[in-house]
Amino acid sequence: MPNPASPSHKPALSRRVLLLSALATTVGLASLRPAEAFDLRSGSDGRGDKPEPGGSGRLSKMLFRGQGNRQFGLTSVLVLDDSGAWYSDFTGRVLRRDEDRIGILRDIPLVGRFFTPTLRARDFSQALQIGLVFQLEETLLIDLHRSGRSRQQLSQALMSGQEPGPALSLAGASGPVRTIGAANQRISYFTVGGPPPVNPVQPPKPLRLLSNGAQAREIGRAYNKGETLLTVVNPSILTGWS
Repeated sequence: MPNPASPSHKPALSRRVLLLSALATTVGLASLRPAEAFDLRSGSDGRGDKPEPGGSGRLSKMLFRGQGNRQFGLTSVLVLDDSGAWYSDFTGRVLRRDEDRIGILRDIPLVGRFFTPTLRARDFSQALQIGLVFQLEETLLIDLHRSGRSRQQLSQALMSGQEPGPALSLAGASGPVRTIGAANQRISYFTVGGPPPVNPVQPPKPLRLLSNGAQAREIGRAYNKGETLLTVVNPSILTGWS
């Protein structure tokens, strides 16, 4: 009978080690990559996404599947706040990321560094919510304003200004917004850079539409993640498919 205390006795493998071994056997360690490989300045998220023609390795549209399995694509973003408006089209400025990955492995010492950071449910906590998200034709409209004015009234007031406002910044952030993220279903999109301030002399089409009373369709919520303005377009795996 073997002596458990003898040097030849091999302790049972932990469930965590067994899980990692099974994963390595299934997908191969070659498929793992360093977390820092996802760089918003690189022009590619390294996952082989096929960009649109002329996109220089980046996408020019965010494709969503909304409530009721409704499919739609957005090609620009407009952010509204009581202090200003910011707008940008997505031409060659969008990166797509898969969020349907095993989060537990990221928490394993040494091994976790091989996995790209993913969004978590805590990124969409109610305490971080700062606004609502709408679809206005092909524009992702992020409404952060808190005053009692309607979006039409706010848009008209912003268009009456004489010069662009400051860079888009969120409360408590150490700097201006560097990227806008949009999570939907099992994927997410991130813009390369934040949107610049709107020039009141040459307002973009979405702002003109709002000033004329155009109605937008509510599709999600907006959250403050410091230098990232994060949004969720319902439904999403990250919010329990709500």
